[in-house]
Amino acid sequence: MRGNPRQHRSGSLNPRAHIASPTTRGRAAEDFAASYLEGKGYRVLARNQRTPVAELDLVCIWGDCLVVVEVKARRSARFGSGWEAMEGDKTRRLRAGAHCWLSAKGYPAGHVRFDLIEIGLDEWGTPVTLRHQRDLYLDRE
Repeated sequence: MRGNPRQHRSGSLNPRAHIASPTTRGRAAEDFAASYLEGKGYRVLARNQRTPVAELDLVCIWGDCLVVVEVKARRSARFGSGWEAMEGDKTRRLRAGAHCWLSAKGYPAGHVRFDLIEIGLDEWGTPVTLRHQRDLYLDRE
């Protein structure tokens, strides 16, 4: 038997051990981001929407604008920032995924804004910081 799964490496019980898995950390970050956006007046239409080409973390409406929000959670900068993760192929897939989702749901193919929310996590995977970058691709088009 491997011992108590909630026991920290130091031997003490860690009440947050359940947040250690990448899936749970990602879900906590998306919950944190959705709460933040709702507090800013966004309406979250959908979460974790899979398309043939990409997964859309959050699809929101802000005023009359449809906003696709990519959420990136990081415990350290070792693998780069969330912004750096949005280069190249990820950009193309996200745009194509948004187009697929809009078509499937019957939304007009009008203006879609892409935002990035970077969530900083503590050592247990709990969200502690948030940075919201609006109009992610505005200067890249």
